[in-house]
Amino acid sequence: MGGYVLSHYPLSPAIRHRLNLCAGCGLTLVILLMTVTCQATTYRWVDEHGTIHYGDSMPPQYAGVGHQELDAQGRVIRRVESASRIAADKEALARKAAEEQTIRAQQQHDNALLSTFGSSQEIDLTRDRVLAQEQALLNGLLVIRKQNQTPADAARLDAMILRRYKNLELIRSQFDADKARYRELTGKP
Repeated sequence: MGGYVLSHYPLSPAIRHRLNLCAGCGLTLVILLMTVTCQATTYRWVDEHGTIHYGDSMPPQYAGVGHQELDAQGRVIRRVESASRIAADKEALARKAAEEQTIRAQQQHDNALLSTFGSSQEIDLTRDRVLAQEQALLNGLLVIRKQNQTPADAARLDAMILRRYKNLELIRSQFDADKARYRELTGKP
C-alpha cells in the first residue's frame, strides 16, 4: 500500500508531504530550544556579607554590584565591574587628565618665558612698561573722578578705579612669579 496509515485510511501524497514538513519544523524548533537553554547565562555575584551567589538572573538590589557571567560549563564569559568601581576609574582618569593638562600648560608657559626673555632684566623692563600703561589708565580715571559726577557715575568710576588698583597688584605678582620661574629654569640671577 505504501505510506502512513492513520487508523485504517491511507494518506494521500499531499498530506504525507505536509506532515513531513511539519515534523521537520517541529524537530528544528526542538533543537533550537535546546540550544537556547544550553547557552543560558548564569550569573555569579557576591553579596554585602561576602557570600557568593549563582542564579539565572541578577536580583534588582545587586544590579550595581560587579558580577560575572558564566556559560553552561561554568566558564567566565564576561566580567562586569561594579558601578562604584567604574565611577572611581572615571574619576582617576579625569584627575590624571587634569594633571597632564597642568603639566602641558606649565611647559608652554616655560617655553614662552625662555623664548620671550633673554634675561631677568628684560622681564623687569617689560613689567615696568605694563605697569606704566596701567598707571596711566588709573590716573585718567582719578582725574575724571575729581570732576562733579552724579552719584551713580561716581560709584561706577570708583569701581573702575578699584579694579585698576587690583590690576596693578596682579601685574606685579605675575611678573615676580615669572621672574622667579625664569631664574629657576635658566639658573641665571
